[in-house]
Amino acid sequence: MNQRFGASASCFEPLARLKVGLKVAAVVVAVGALAAVWLLTPVRSLATPEELQKLIAPVLHSPLLPLYTLAAFVVAGALHLSVWLVIFQTSLVFPPVAAFPLSMAGALLSSGLFFGLGRLLGQDVVTRFAPARVQRAVSGAGLESIIAVRVLPILPFTTVNLCCGAFGVRPSVFMGGTAIGMAPGILGISVLGERLLAVLKDPTPTSVGVLVGVVGLLVGAATLLRRRGNRRAGPTPAGPSDPSPPPA
Repeated sequence: MNQRFGASASCFEPLARLKVGLKVAAVVVAVGALAAVWLLTPVRSLATPEELQKLIAPVLHSPLLPLYTLAAFVVAGALHLSVWLVIFQTSLVFPPVAAFPLSMAGALLSSGLFFGLGRLLGQDVVTRFAPARVQRAVSGAGLESIIAVRVLPILPFTTVNLCCGAFGVRPSVFMGGTAIGMAPGILGISVLGERLLAVLKDPTPTSVGVLVGVVGLLVGAATLLRRRGNRRAGPTPAGPSDPSPPPA
């Protein structure tokens, strides 16, 4: 019987190698196509800093820029991009007094939309693609657990939102924990963006020192909040993929 199974497995080896070869060929073709577009079309001339600045200038000066920024948070969530990258970009475009509320609103908007989508899809669907560690982190989560998850961007943002909705986390707990957990980081990055621009424009010892101080405060506040949230949340409840303990 072992020989028969061995023969069957060997039959699938050429097919597996063919699939790998096709994937590699597809990557090579895609890279070659991009290189051809770059070298043989006017796209290359549009990639200069001057041309890029001309392209984005109408957007940056548009009165609808705040709405575009909120939409960017939703698009980033749909593409599973880091929400903190969008927050940092927002801090480079707006002053801190505007970057902070816009980033908070965008993060909460994206969180709420994908939380609702997770609730709509249900646990059976979400558990098919969500990593087990995310499921364990949000299963039965309370306010302190949500805060702890949000303080540091360790788990994927959109997946956490989907799982919280699918696993029945209360909306008030989810949104409250998201706001409390992300507010210090968003505030720090909003100030950090302005300080970074100041350093790039005028790299004096004072501007560099302020930038380092802001980064230190941001890291310290995030660490303290996460420790506090983990301590108050206690052990993480077992997710649905964990095996049930044997009966006593």
